[in-house]
Amino acid sequence: MSRSCSRCRKPNCQTEPSEPKPAQKVRKKVEITPEKRALLLRNLEKGRVTARLNRQKRAEAKRIAKRKERDEIDQMIRDDLKSKKTNAELEAEVTALQRKLEAQLKASEPEPKPTAKPKPKPEPEPEPEPEPEPEPEPEPEPEPEVNFCTFTKSVWS
Repeated sequence: MSRSCSRCRKPNCQTEPSEPKPAQKVRKKVEITPEKRALLLRNLEKGRVTARLNRQKRAEAKRIAKRKERDEIDQMIRDDLKSKKTNAELEAEVTALQRKLEAQLKASEPEPKPTAKPKPKPEPEPEPEPEPEPEPEPEPEPEPEVNFCTFTKSVWS
């Protein structure tokens, strides 16, 4: 049987740790007196009882919450079934609405008008007389040009 390396687990490996691991300190065993042991056992038992009671409380609360949720769902289903109408009820409601609609239509229909005499056609308006053209005004005579400039030379040059 060949020996395997502790690092790489390969058989016949030559790489061994260069430094040996330091030895761990050995802990001194504490002596427990019988009174102390009895006290610890009582506390352990008390803790176990308390933990079990707490678990039971949480489990009961979870069961209650689930039951309430199921009850709410059942109530919703019951309410829905109550609100649904049977076919006979629906048909009765439809016929009642049809009668009501027919009554409203009869009440809103206007009574037939008696045949009225045809309205007389309005007489056409007489055409207005054309307005006489105004006489053209005589053109005024052009006024002679007056030069008010007194400069004989350009100002800009």
